[in-house]
Order: sequence, then C-alpha cells, then structure tokens
Amino acid sequence: RPEHANQNQAMPRTKKAAFHRGRQPKPKSDDQPQQRTEEEGGEKRQQQVGEKWKSYKFEDLPKERVRAFSAFYKPLVPEAEWDCFLRTMATPLPSTFRITESGSQTERTRAEIETRFANQPPVVIDGKEYSPVQPLPWFPNRLAWATTISRPMLRKCPQLRAFHEWLSNATAAGQVSRQESVSMIPPMLLDVRPGQRVLDMCAAPGSKTAQLIEKVLPNNDFAGSNGCVIGNDSDLRRCHTLVHQVQRLRCPNVVITNHMAQCFPSVYVTIDGKKEQLYYDRILCDVPCSGDGTLRKAPDAWWTWSPLPSVGLHPIQCQIAQRGARLLAPGGRMVYSTCTLSPFEDEAVVATILR
Repeated sequence: RPEHANQNQAMPRTKKAAFHRGRQPKPKSDDQPQQRTEEEGGEKRQQQVGEKWKSYKFEDLPKERVRAFSAFYKPLVPEAEWDCFLRTMATPLPSTFRITESGSQTERTRAEIETRFANQPPVVIDGKEYSPVQPLPWFPNRLAWATTISRPMLRKCPQLRAFHEWLSNATAAGQVSRQESVSMIPPMLLDVRPGQRVLDMCAAPGSKTAQLIEKVLPNNDFAGSNGCVIGNDSDLRRCHTLVHQVQRLRCPNVVITNHMAQCFPSVYVTIDGKKEQLYYDRILCDVPCSGDGTLRKAPDAWWTWSPLPSVGLHPIQCQIAQRGARLLAPGGRMVYSTCTLSPFEDEAVVATILR
C-alpha cells in the first residue's frame, strides 16, 4: 500500500537491503576473521590473515568436502600418487615471479637476484626450514623464480623484509611480474613470435597478457612492428585491473576490449583498398571456471567445494573456445586453459571442439 511504500523508502538500509542490492554487508571486526584486500602485480585478492590460516593444516579441512573431492577425483589420479596429490592440494602455494623481458634491464634484474637473494641460506620459520629463491628449471633463461615461502609469510617474516621490499618495488617499476608458475604455462605453449597478432579472450587480471606482450614486442621494439595484443574481458571492473597490469610495460600496440568472449566481434581492416576480416595468429582461451585448481591459494574454497558448478560452466566454455577457433588464422595456434582439474571443464570441452 502507498503508506507502506513511503515507510519503506524512509527506512535505513539494512544488511538484507544491502545484500539485495548486490553488495554484501561489511563484516564486523569482532565477529569475523580479519581480512585484507591487497593489489600485487595487478591482481586483487582476498587473503585470510587470521590465526586460522597461520596454522593451516590438512587436518583442518572439512572432512565431508574432502570425502566428496576424493570420490570425484580419485578415479582420475594414479593410486600410488593419490595421497601425495591430496596433501599437496592442502599445502600453501609458493611465491613465484617472472622477470620482464625488456633487453638490458632484464639482464640487470636477473643479475641482482642471483647476487643478492639466490645464494642466501635457508630461512627457519616456526621451526620449519624454507629455501631461498630459486629459478624455475622449466622456464627458459632463468627468467622465472620461486620460493617455498607463501605470500602471507613473505609479507610478515622479518628475515625476508629486504627481499619483500625489493620485490614490491621491482613489481611497481615493471621489472618483474608477480605471477603463479602455473599461470606462466599457457603463454609458453602458445609459442608467440614477434610481430604476430594475438588475442587473449579472457585476459583479466592480466599477468598472461603481459607475458604475451613481451613475446610479441621483445625488448620494447615498437618501431615498425605489425604485432599487437588484444586483451579482452567481459567484466568492466576487471578490465580496469587489466589496464593497470599492462600499462607498466608502456606498450602502444595493446588494445583492451570489454566483450563477452563467446560473442567477441569480428574486426575488419582495409588492406590495399580491400576490406578483409582480421584473423589472429595466436589465441589464448583461459576461460572462466570453477577454480578448484586454486585450492592451495584460496583454502577457504574447500568449505564450498562441489562438482556441480563444472556442469553448469561447460556450455559457456565450449562457446568461448568455439568462437576462438573461428577467429584463428590458417596455420595459427589456440591454447585452451582453465584453473580447474575437472574433466567436465577440460577434456570434455576439448573433445567437443575437436568434434
């Protein structure tokens, strides 16, 4: 009734009203674990820094979710490797970063790491020994480095203060990119060559896009290059994060777009007076997924894990991959990747595309 409507309009916003508007009310500090949002390497994440995660162990996981996870994935993993696989999923993710490929600066950055940090003795934290930074053996030219110390520990450990400060400053200056080691693999498999046209269909937050830019335009050689990288994402806010990530490279041959990947528009160019559709030499489809491959980074996801989201995501993943295949130039290469282990989102999608 009208009088009720007026009363509702005058009512202050409650937690329920805030939730209906799409924004979850902020938790009170006295009844919720402390959380802090930070931005490193262009990626915004929520890290749980309360006492609960300091003592995070495999035994802390919800047993019913672990049983469901095991029932779903155990048939897919060799029996001799299962126990190791499950416990690895419950260990903190190491800290990794990649040196930006930009000519002489790359050499100086690598030399500084090798001189100042690579030969340091192991660090002992809470009675446990952690190794210093070491190069990833599978990444070429010693340009990717890792330490067994997790990000939260790296921020808080007094013995590592100098390294953490250097890493933060080098990231802000564009000398290195904070990037998980598994995130470096899809751009490597794409085998991008200088001067090629590259499309990253689901690009945000942008660490892979930056890696692609460095390959298309090595040593910041922009003059006379026909190469370009288009970074697309369907989420406008994530596009802003993407811009922040790639602008550190100061590359003019980059375009950021905001489209649904499965409906990415065809682009037409005029060559010698003739209008032709633009096809891409390399396409990366790092599609939205259920993300259970990130349990080491976000252990709170164990409490909500279920195989059902994979079934719902399969159709849109197929649509994105199919659209990418249609935009690929003859003789080009497309890489499909996810952050999940589910065969519904991985092998089943690839099988659909091949059919």
